[in-house]
Amino acid sequence: MDQGIDSRLGLGRTARRLWIAGLIVGLLGGFATLVVSPIAAVPEVLLWIVVAARSPRFLGLAGALVGHGVAWSILIVTSSVSCASSCHYTLPYGPAHLENGEAWVTETRVWFAIAVGILIAGLVVTAWLALRVRRGLRAS
Repeated sequence: MDQGIDSRLGLGRTARRLWIAGLIVGLLGGFATLVVSPIAAVPEVLLWIVVAARSPRFLGLAGALVGHGVAWSILIVTSSVSCASSCHYTLPYGPAHLENGEAWVTETRVWFAIAVGILIAGLVVTAWLALRVRRGLRAS
């Protein structure tokens, strides 16, 4: 096999592992941020720095963005569907939910849009870096 092709295959495996590690960090961090507390984002951000430090750079971060966006999207959609008629709040720490029973409808739409934006950003960065890795360029 050609040495160039061989090195690209190794880079592809490393890239895939980093992306999957980032995806797991994002899924767990996104879930913990909404279910436990926004303070749970601190360990997630620290893990983002760890996965972003490895080369090919930012593939782990792209996976984390995808995972975070997916976790938030799923949690917000399921809470909105299950609370469509009976709930007055979806997040335990949202002050708007305590004063205004209708605030959860508007607020969850905004947060769902943010979650989808995070997901799309992660997918765009993933696609761009995957092209760079495929071409044999360092994604830094």
